[in-house]
Amino acid sequence: MMFELSDPDAKVGGGESFNDVKTRTIEEGKRILDSAPGNSAVVTHSTVLKFLLLWNKMGRPEDLSKLTPEMYLDVSTKPGEMEKVKGANGDIFFIRHGETDDNADGNLRTDDTMLTDKGIAQASKVGNQLKGTTISQVFVSPLPRAVHTTELILQQQPKKTAEIIIDMYKKRAMSALNVNTWEEALKKFYDEYPERRTP
Repeated sequence: MMFELSDPDAKVGGGESFNDVKTRTIEEGKRILDSAPGNSAVVTHSTVLKFLLLWNKMGRPEDLSKLTPEMYLDVSTKPGEMEKVKGANGDIFFIRHGETDDNADGNLRTDDTMLTDKGIAQASKVGNQLKGTTISQVFVSPLPRAVHTTELILQQQPKKTAEIIIDMYKKRAMSALNVNTWEEALKKFYDEYPERRTP
């Protein structure tokens, strides 16, 4: 996701400005925190996680102008990171996808970048950490790296009871998958990347 940090209202290449992304991301995060059942998870990428964690740390202000590009730059997240945040109905787990090829190579993330072996291990580790928690819903970005991370996490769940919602930030996601349901996402993911199938 690209935006201009020196001018928070500038739109890059016809896309969104820093303020556009900030507002859209936090509004969706607030909706999830206000309405999702406890023990829900959000599997997403660095930009979304940084905005949500910073906004939460600031006490969830209504006035988003207080969240500046300088503050955003001071926040860092790591691939495979998981943060527990209090929602209206219980804990919500915010999870960054595992390390990708682009992360490892220091490149700007492309839509179809895949998890590395380390990223697969990171996602499996998060799944193991959540093994004793029955995940009720998972909000997942439709990007392949988030879909793969989610699949690896859910493989660790004792029962496949979580409701999967692939609508988080969908309006602007530049997804190579372009799907509406979890079943479609997994089928398309494994059709396009059969080497990523795990037993």
